[in-house]
Parts: sequence; C-alpha cells; structure tokens
Amino acid sequence: MDQAKPYCKECVFATVDDKSKQTGCRTGRLDKFIEIGEAYMSPDSDYYVLPQFCNMMRPKEWAEKIAEHELDEMEVVEDQIVPIIGVCVRDNGEIEELDETVESLLEIEYESPKLKIVLSSDGTGSVARLANLITRLQTKWRNSEVIFHLVDITKVKETEVFQKIAGAPYFIYINAGQKVHKDFLNTINESLNEKLERIVVFEKDGVCAVRGSVMRQCYLDFEDYNKALEFLIYETKKQGVYKEV
Repeated sequence: MDQAKPYCKECVFATVDDKSKQTGCRTGRLDKFIEIGEAYMSPDSDYYVLPQFCNMMRPKEWAEKIAEHELDEMEVVEDQIVPIIGVCVRDNGEIEELDETVESLLEIEYESPKLKIVLSSDGTGSVARLANLITRLQTKWRNSEVIFHLVDITKVKETEVFQKIAGAPYFIYINAGQKVHKDFLNTINESLNEKLERIVVFEKDGVCAVRGSVMRQCYLDFEDYNKALEFLIYETKKQGVYKEV
C-alpha cells in the first residue's frame, strides 16, 4: 500500500469522534475498503488511507453547493458514481439484425441518463429505417443518435464514433445482430461500486465493455478496434483485470 493516500481526510462523508479521529464513513464505502483489505488507519494522522481513489470522496465545497440546492447528499453522490456507458452499434445494412440489437437495447435495465447509444452507418441502409429505430430508442434512452460516415475508412469511422462517447468511462462496440444482456450494465456498476473491483474489460455473451481511457491508449497502436480489443482481452486476463460475468 505504498501509494495509499488520505482521501478520507478531505471528504465530507468521513465521520469522526470527539477527538477528531475518524470512526467511519456515512456512505459505507470505507467498510467495503476495509473488508477487502485496502484501507488502514494512517500512522501519521487520525484518518484512514486508501490505495485507490474513492469515487465517493467529496470535498466541503461540493457539500455546500448541494446544500444551496436543498438536495440530499447521499442521493446525489449515489447517482453521480453510476458510470456512464456508451453503446455503439455498427449497421451492416441488414434490417433484421439491427432490429434484434435495438430490441435488446430497449430491454436493458439501467438509469436512462447514464446510457449513450450511437448507431454507426455508412449510409447504405434506409435512412428512414434508421430514423425510426432512433425514435424507438429515444422513448427509453434519450441519449441515442445515429451517425452517417462519409468516408469508408475503418480508422475514420471508428474515430467519429469514439468522439460521440468520449465522456463515457466504459463503452461497448458491437455489430448489428449482437445483443446486450439486460443485466450487463447493472452488473458492471455493481462490480465497480459495490465490490470495488478494478476491471478494465467486462465480457458477457461475447459482448465486451471496455474502460474508455485504456482503449483510447491501446487504439493508438492498432488503429483498429477489433485488433485493439483482442490485445486488451489477452493482456487484461494476464493482469487479472478482465471479468466474464
């Protein structure tokens, strides 16, 4: 734990006794860190230190803003930590296959603002059909759109798609015909925020969700998503940061 840092000391959720010694955490997150052996009381202060950043850590300034809007701190932070996930679907021009994928997306159980869906098309399919599918998706997932690629070059098309989901910590890139299991995204959230697992690649039924920051770095070496993903699966399995769910 050489890299452990006193995140709790600056956090409004830390609870202390009458001697200003930390006794716990209002969110319950500290108990989880202690349970997995990744938190200990610092010998240099009266607060716990952690080896990884806690995404529930909030400073005093944050709490003051929440109070100004008369919001509940716990409700706000619990919503904020749910990861935004981007789902990109390559349209291959096959109506039935794209319909199957869209149907699976409509069955997903997740918080609507936290899911971003992009249909990627080279324009060979029916524009009216794609517009209809986006309309259907937006009835449940308002952050849904279609992008038409003007240049038929893999790197260009993939880069245009990545730009649409740049703010998503994790994303899924699939072909029309593939299906995303309805519980997949909630399973990812549970792994990250309940079990505190540091997973880079999640996989379920042949569909992978990849940490965006890692894929962006890896993509520079391959300039092809499928090749980069194949490499990442191999490496993350070796490093213990791959999980099949």
